[in-house]
Amino acid sequence: MNANRILTVGSLAILAACGDNAATEPVITDGGGGTGLVISSDGLYTWNEIATDYIALDTQPGPAPVSPMMEAQVYAMVNGAMHDVLNAMYPRFERLAYMQPAPAACTSPNIAVATAALTVLRGISAQYEQPAAPLAYVQRRYDDAMERYPLDSVRAACTTFGHEVGSAMLANRAHDKASFQGLSAYTSSGEPGMYRPTPPFAGEGVNASIGLADGQAWASVAPWVLSSATQFRPDPPYGTTDVAQALASEAYSRDFDEVKRLGGVVSERTQDQTDIAFFWMESSPRTWNRIARILALNHNLPTLEAARLLALVSMAEADAYVAAFDAKYTFRFWRPITAIRLADITGNSATVADPTWDVASAAIGVPTPPVPDYVSGHAAAGGAAAAVITAVMNNDTGFELATKTLPDHVRTFASVSDAAAENAESRILIGYHFRSATEAGLRLGANVGGFIAEQALARLR
Repeated sequence: MNANRILTVGSLAILAACGDNAATEPVITDGGGGTGLVISSDGLYTWNEIATDYIALDTQPGPAPVSPMMEAQVYAMVNGAMHDVLNAMYPRFERLAYMQPAPAACTSPNIAVATAALTVLRGISAQYEQPAAPLAYVQRRYDDAMERYPLDSVRAACTTFGHEVGSAMLANRAHDKASFQGLSAYTSSGEPGMYRPTPPFAGEGVNASIGLADGQAWASVAPWVLSSATQFRPDPPYGTTDVAQALASEAYSRDFDEVKRLGGVVSERTQDQTDIAFFWMESSPRTWNRIARILALNHNLPTLEAARLLALVSMAEADAYVAAFDAKYTFRFWRPITAIRLADITGNSATVADPTWDVASAAIGVPTPPVPDYVSGHAAAGGAAAAVITAVMNNDTGFELATKTLPDHVRTFASVSDAAAENAESRILIGYHFRSATEAGLRLGANVGGFIAEQALARLR
């Protein structure tokens, strides 16, 4: 195994080893412009990982206080603030929220990066009721990091500067309509094919069409880069707004049969397919931030380029969720668990009901996410991140990856696009989506990511 492969498999351990308590800071030469500038990458990678750890301390694989949509917003704010710190100090790319020059007295980017990230995370923690552990963890990591620096004028200047950048990011997104309070009352029309609240978020018997659904207003969240939530709105499921016609189509019958066979607790999945299903259960924003870190490290990406990559990936995922939820609540197509249990009401004899069918993740106590099927937000977020990575790095490169939802399991990918395709496929194998929703989500994400990579954080002339 070559050195890059060893780095990929052990990326999390390596990040920990070169974190805030490291004896020396790893550096990456930022050769842009022929300046020979050397900027430490330590703070950037460490605080990207700390941000994902912060969310992980308060989130489980299923419905949780931090939805993947809000998670993407958090990462975009943290990564965006770190990007602004570095580009205020060493102007290379356009910035997001902080437009002032960095103070000359601040000569330690790591102090400023850490303080900006901490400021964002502390500001976010005040927006919802959160256990003490996540913020205490972040504060401890920050305090440990600051022990490396003397209490001098440089530390004071960089701390003030980092706080200003983090505060600017919080102010920039203060009225974006993103919210930690996602679940709200939902009443279905009850028509075949139309979304109904899914267990355990649904009522029973005559109240089965009444319950809770997540993200109903998410399409109104202000995008980071897109002009609107509808900019890349996909065609309706199965090519028609006539739901009865969609349910009668051969494509729907094929999709129904596929997810019924492969996506349930009892299924025809191979072991590899089961591994795929649970490997990708981790939230897309968390997984794809890790992938971006791994590839940036593997390819020795210059620090300012890496900061831009992480910011773009997170913004692309955040905007992909805005676009995906526009589609979800425009088309309101039902989930496989509802479709399979109620197939007898559709009039399609090719789809046979199974009132006891449940999604594969029910075996570990995780239900179907409480949102409509079409399109898959998980697939859209992965598609957006992959499009950004491929565009920014100009290389659809291979790598190895581990996730938190299938511990001690490493998967190898020949390319970033292969990983995005498998990420989308996993939602069929876990039982959450029809293939039409995953394919449309992947295309939507690719459109969003490609657009953002072209339009955002441009190189300064």
